[in-house]
Amino acid sequence: YYASRGLGDVYKRQITDSPEGILIEGLLESMDEYFSRELSRKCKRGIRESIIKGHNFGGRVLYGYDRKDKRFVINEEQAVNVRRIFKSYLSGCTIQSIADQLNADGYRTNYGNEFKRYTVSDILHNDKYTGIHYIDGIEEPETCPAIISQTTFERVKEKLNQSAHRSREHTTGHTYALSGLLQCGVCGRYVCGSSVERKYFYYCLLYTSPSPRDA
Repeated sequence: YYASRGLGDVYKRQITDSPEGILIEGLLESMDEYFSRELSRKCKRGIRESIIKGHNFGGRVLYGYDRKDKRFVINEEQAVNVRRIFKSYLSGCTIQSIADQLNADGYRTNYGNEFKRYTVSDILHNDKYTGIHYIDGIEEPETCPAIISQTTFERVKEKLNQSAHRSREHTTGHTYALSGLLQCGVCGRYVCGSSVERKYFYYCLLYTSPSPRDA
């Protein structure tokens, strides 16, 4: 709280090493922690109340949906492609080939961009398409119209896990235990393991030309 207003450092510079100063510093740190947790609690309460009202949380509208009156409604044209993506992956198509086929057929994302490997991967990993999604720290699930069944999602999830397990054993013989499990701290996408000149690292799937500096 104080740190966010630039006051923490001002106060700390004025605090001495005396017993009183130590006490004041401890109080400031405790108040900082209190206001931080109180803000978090208020945010979660706001999210929970929105969910109970049936509103969808978050600013980004998922591919396959439109937003109307703070709720997701199915975009039927895009929903066809969402079901196609899940069906194609279960039938044995690779994620990249699915993206290539969507682009070849002239389809684009909500932002007008071509489908990339990570775009399709994000769709396959997103449980919101089943109609129920849990947000960390919130007991009530966020709901929206389902585009795919829970069974289909679980089958895809199992297949993705199997694929991730196989990919951890790199062609060089080095095992990348976190591939398909670890997520990028910036965008949330899954990372892959790679190596360049015997330097081993993980990189975000957003990058098409991985190098140690991308890790």
